[in-house]
Amino acid sequence: MYKGVDHVVIAVKDMEAAIAKYEAIYGPVSDRGEPPGAGFKTAFFRFAESYIELVCPTGDQGPVAKRLADSGEGVYMIAM
Repeated sequence: MYKGVDHVVIAVKDMEAAIAKYEAIYGPVSDRGEPPGAGFKTAFFRFAESYIELVCPTGDQGPVAKRLADSGEGVYMIAM
């Protein structure tokens, strides 16, 4: 059964610039991290029922870096 959007992941080139932009809209970033071995950094903007996750590559390799090289910044994934 469909229960709605869990979260939206947005690929960005510059994490600090993206955080500043999203903080102006949604308020302070909820938390940040860098999953070991993932090849990207994360920042979360959490809401009551969902959240926005920003992802930014830490190098030139990996799926986030490839997506940015191929398509530029934008929606990377929508989790339902």
